[in-house]
Amino acid sequence: MKKPCKKAQAHHIFPQRFREEFLKKGINVDHPKYGIWWESNSHQRLAFKYNEQWAQFLRKEPATGEILEYGRKLMNDYGFRINY
Repeated sequence: MKKPCKKAQAHHIFPQRFREEFLKKGINVDHPKYGIWWESNSHQRLAFKYNEQWAQFLRKEPATGEILEYGRKLMNDYGFRINY
């Protein structure tokens, strides 16, 4: 994953905050296919909201497939196309 510009930050599609929950479902949050570059200002401004959306979703105790699909949907909602 090549950094597109100096003003981008690495972003984990599956937040590190929930690492253990994702690992239980077989998802390695640090795998490169689950990462993108996000423009720094936007990333910092939206990080709390993004993590809260995940917290609410994970309360439903979703299956692995549902988690992967939610990651795709959420990233699409934020304007990103991902390829996992």
